[in-house]
Order: sequence, then C-alpha cells, then structure tokens
Amino acid sequence: AAKGFTHIIQWDIDSDDWKGISADAITQKVLLGAHNGAIVLFHCSAPHTFEALPAIIDTLRGRGYELVTVSGLLKGDRRFVDVPVGTAASTAIDRVVEEGYMSGYNRDWFGPEDPIRRAQFAKVAVNVAGLHTDQVEFDAATFFDVPRLTDETGGVRAYPFDYVEEAVAAGIIRGSEKDGRRVFQPDSSLTRLQLARMMARMMRSFKGYPEALPGTVVQFRDVPPDASNDVQLLAGLGVMRGYSAGYFQVEAKATRGQVAVVVGRYLDLPAY
Repeated sequence: AAKGFTHIIQWDIDSDDWKGISADAITQKVLLGAHNGAIVLFHCSAPHTFEALPAIIDTLRGRGYELVTVSGLLKGDRRFVDVPVGTAASTAIDRVVEEGYMSGYNRDWFGPEDPIRRAQFAKVAVNVAGLHTDQVEFDAATFFDVPRLTDETGGVRAYPFDYVEEAVAAGIIRGSEKDGRRVFQPDSSLTRLQLARMMARMMRSFKGYPEALPGTVVQFRDVPPDASNDVQLLAGLGVMRGYSAGYFQVEAKATRGQVAVVVGRYLDLPAY
C-alpha cells in the first residue's frame, strides 16, 4: 500500500482456460457463472482462450451486460478510483476537474497523494486565472530549461512553454538563477512554500488583496522572512494551513489533492 498498490483484485469466475480445455468448455463455464459485477479470470498463455472470447463477448452483450475495466468496476459512482467520496479533497477534486482546471491521469485515476510538478502547477495557475490562449504568443524563452519546442507538424508545443511564459508575464512565477542562466526547474516537485508564494501573487494580482492583511499575524517557525507576508496572507484567509507545533512544512512536496483544495478555496475567495 505504501508503494501505491491500494487494492487487492480477486476474481469470482475462473474460466479454467489454463487447464487446456476447449473453447466451448471455456465459453460455457464463463456464461454459466456470469452476473453483474463479476470479474472473469483468463490467462494469456492458455491455448484456446482467444477462440472462446468472441462467443463470450457477444453472448454477454446480448444479455445486456457491459464489459468494463477493473478500475471502472471499482470506482462505481465515483469520478476516480483513488479519491474517496465525502471528503473536502474529493469535493475539491471533482470541482477542479469539472471546471477544467485540473485533470486525472486518465478517466479512472487522479493521484491525489502524488506530488505535483512545477510546470504542472504553472498550467493549473494559468487556467485558474483565465490567462491561457489557444495561440502561442511568445517567441523567446524566459528560462533555459523551458525551451520553445515544436511538434511533428512544426507547431509550437503549448505545454509547458506557453503556460510557463503566460505565468511569467502575469507575475505568478519567477524562477531562479543557476550557472548564470534563468531556470524554472519544470520537472521538480512543487513545495508547499512555493505553492503559497505563487497563490499569494495570484490573490494580489487577480483578487486585489494587499501585501499583508491588516491585523493578521500567523507565525510559523520554518517560514523564511521574505516569504512571511505570502504565507500569512494565505493562512489568515484559510487558503492554506500549517501543521502542529507552529510549522508550515515549507519543503514538503505539495500533492495534487492539496493543490485541488487550495485552488478551490482560492476560487471561493471574494475580491478584496
């Protein structure tokens, strides 16, 4: 489970194809046990399974059954298999996916506990701020490690270049210097402090919030002085929160689920 394997998958119809039985015998065994929600076990190495499958599939569909993936079966009415229902995170994830600000890895998996990369968050931030345009408007790259690349048709790839440049132009991201070059480190995991600083810039630029909220003092032991106003702004408004013993955990990786929650809270903030 610690490695991400959170489900144990068993079956309730054993085709016995591995025993070398005929295609007709396999077909009859599967159809006899078929019921809604069943998982059927086949083996790629069995000699007659491929011969049995057409009749099995046609008959099951003729009876009104739908063939689905195991992930699709497990998630039921949920949007994603790995997002439990009834939590603040699930509500936020459903919202940001529904509104097009974030997406899952596919239709079944979101990866709420996975760290989000800096380039991925730049795309989320630009989408949330409504800054992205279909046409790539930038010719030169701000960062050495986010070049302007083209696809096989000669068109400029929008991700990550265009999203990063749109975020730079809006003042959401700034990058850093390395070996005399400006870099963004697009594939590095976004930290909680970086998330807080980028969100604070968005709150000031797009919602009119001040540098610091009057009368609001939220102290964290691990927040550097130059980021104090950013973190206090978010913490004072409840957009992000700290942990026990007065720590913000500035170097902890921001997860995809956490970003969905923070984005949801940002969207609900009234203009200042």
